[in-house]
Amino acid sequence: MNIGEIRDRGSKKWTSIIIPQHGEMLDQLWEERKHEDRGELPDQAWEEIQQVVSLALQLSAPVWIRYFEITTHQEFTGAIQKVDLLKRHLILQSSTDGQQRCVIHFDSIVSVELVEQNFSFADEDWGVIGDEV
Repeated sequence: MNIGEIRDRGSKKWTSIIIPQHGEMLDQLWEERKHEDRGELPDQAWEEIQQVVSLALQLSAPVWIRYFEITTHQEFTGAIQKVDLLKRHLILQSSTDGQQRCVIHFDSIVSVELVEQNFSFADEDWGVIGDEV
């Protein structure tokens, strides 16, 4: 028998003799160990993030931002209120309720996308140039 073929189930093999409370704690421990890894972004991704943030500020458009917090990826949708270059973070305000604020450090950003807005021109009378009546 090859040593690599032996599969030890670790603490899972003892679950039949563990009381339920301890089993729940073990399950929680296993979940905590399944944390996500942030990874490193290439320089081109940082340039794209800079462009989207700059455009969002110019247009006052909301953004969808994915960022890494502690051990998992989080998402937030809102308008960029401020870019603090000294503290290296973005301050966003929620686009859904306007009450929730989020501060995201530059190093934790994974991706940023502009949120499409539906514009309504119902109040305007748009005619074709040259079609004078």
